[in-house]
Amino acid sequence: MKLLRSLAIPKFVIVIAFLYALYYPFLYLVLYLSTPAGYTLVGGRSMDDGILLYFMRSFQNDFADPWSYLLPMKTYASPSFTTPLIYLPLGYLAYLMRIPYFVMDLLVQALANFVFLLVIYLFIGGFVDRRHTNLAFLLFSLSSGSGGFIYFLLALGGNYESFFDPSTIYHQAMEGIYDFFETQGLIPITTMRLYYTFPLICGFLELICFKRFLDSGGKGRLILSGLFLGLTFAFYPIHGIAFALITFLMAAVSIAKIGFRQNWAKLSSLSVVYTISLAGTLPWLFSYLQNPIMFRIYADVVASRARLTYLVLVMSMNLIFTVYDFYKTIGNRQMLIYLLVAVGSLISFEVFMLVLQNDFFLNVRLPQFLLAFPSYSKLSMVSLAGVFSLLFLIEVNRLRKRAGFFSENLSFFYLWLALFTALSIAPAKLFFGLNTYRSVHFLWLPLAIISSSGIQKVAFSMTNRILKWKQGGGFPQVLKTASDKGLSAVKRAFSLERYLATLIVTLIIFISIFSFIFYAIFFVQIPLRSLYPAYVTNEDYNALTYLKSLPQGHALSSPEIGYFLPFITDKFSLLGSVEHTLDYYEKFNDYKKFFSVTTTHDERRKILKKYRIDYVFQGYKESSISHGWLKLGAADGLELIFNNKGARIYRVSIDTRSSY
Repeated sequence: MKLLRSLAIPKFVIVIAFLYALYYPFLYLVLYLSTPAGYTLVGGRSMDDGILLYFMRSFQNDFADPWSYLLPMKTYASPSFTTPLIYLPLGYLAYLMRIPYFVMDLLVQALANFVFLLVIYLFIGGFVDRRHTNLAFLLFSLSSGSGGFIYFLLALGGNYESFFDPSTIYHQAMEGIYDFFETQGLIPITTMRLYYTFPLICGFLELICFKRFLDSGGKGRLILSGLFLGLTFAFYPIHGIAFALITFLMAAVSIAKIGFRQNWAKLSSLSVVYTISLAGTLPWLFSYLQNPIMFRIYADVVASRARLTYLVLVMSMNLIFTVYDFYKTIGNRQMLIYLLVAVGSLISFEVFMLVLQNDFFLNVRLPQFLLAFPSYSKLSMVSLAGVFSLLFLIEVNRLRKRAGFFSENLSFFYLWLALFTALSIAPAKLFFGLNTYRSVHFLWLPLAIISSSGIQKVAFSMTNRILKWKQGGGFPQVLKTASDKGLSAVKRAFSLERYLATLIVTLIIFISIFSFIFYAIFFVQIPLRSLYPAYVTNEDYNALTYLKSLPQGHALSSPEIGYFLPFITDKFSLLGSVEHTLDYYEKFNDYKKFFSVTTTHDERRKILKKYRIDYVFQGYKESSISHGWLKLGAADGLELIFNNKGARIYRVSIDTRSSY
């Protein structure tokens, strides 16, 4: 607590950070307590749980990658596992402290989320005064889209019994509306995984150090900036690239304040930061040299972009005040209209493309020039994004000529917002398969800071109107009166302004809180609805426990079981997630073929030989392919070694394995 007091962090920030720290442990506790009868909880909402848990304990299995054993590969050299610098040490620590891997992951994630919110507050405080810092932090941490609120309002007029019942059509429709307005709009989603949170912490610490270097100098701060950026690259390269771009923008805005010649030293300091940070790319260079094919697979799977239409809906509340701040700052209505038309054109284009690609139009003969539109989509997206960025560059030049520390710092955040909006919607293939969709995570902070300024301007304007209505004069009249009769009138006026600003922020938080609530509900409901891979039947789990006692080997199972099979059993798995499994779709088709009732015995033996399978797991998911228990035996090259009436384990016969 002494450290927090020395950093001048308010108590409300500590409380919010603490609540964020408890958010996911609480949700996983609810998942555990909600375990359906006859099932065992093995993970959470995502298949990532099983993958990351195995990664933590992979040192016990010679760091073998269990889903790509035919190459073979090591977990520390696979790009799809993010980085060994987080989960391998974490696994060692859990092993030494005798703490379950799952619990260790949750505890460290909670601590990381707590630290992340504190670092964000310190970062904002480096650019704006205390009052704006508090408002911006509240907007960043507690504001979101309006999807949850819309869900709530529509549910009020619906059937209350279906409100939390995922089996009803009404609930599914409302969930779709919520997802359309939200998805990535919540900060808890941004900090859902350690491989997101750790690099974010390091990246913002890098920006804090670099900002202090620009303000006061100091080689130590410059070196620290480079080291933190290097750690960001090591933990998550996409975030490393993002923070490198933000650092460049910060230096560019700082140079623009005085001039290029006077700030050449500041510009050259970037080379120091970037050079030091290159050390963080070495693990990924090593990984690429070891497994270039997995890099291509991972890039093809994760490469995606956001849609501006969706972003505008998610950012709607803060975006209103951002647009207002932009207009009041530049004082140019024509330029604002130009910006809105450019963004509106892009949204219209996206909506048109979505409608054009809808199945509804398959039987409609469209003009040839409309059918040619998809081939020009990338060019159109980049062109419009370029116009979008250019307008903000013009705005920065205008801000540079204006007086006022805060407005000059806002120009940095305007540039930040423009750049990452363009990156978020840019076609991923233009960036060599990088997941540009991750740029969405970098929109919320500049948006919160700019919108807090817009809220202040709205509150000032409202106060001015109230004063004119009550006293026949706005702030100028109050200030003139104050020079004669004291400062009480000024204090009352500014108190009213602060009250109105607080009221607006409170309203935004009230609307947003529904999104946090419903995200928590869906976080629990989705695994309860689909069950796999978060839950497995007790019979499946007992069979997996038995499989752990057998000698090392390669297992054939469904992908849902394959996510957690290596962690629970220490065995290799033929199937996992798409980005972790070489030739995934070929293997998946062979898996379905193996458990099909129409497959011959010879075809099954060929599949076993093709992938050097030692064990076959047959449980609930595998039996669903054959619509019942498929009789396997010696004719298929298998012998039954475990059967608990809900799951079976077969061992490939010695004769079959001798042909591998």
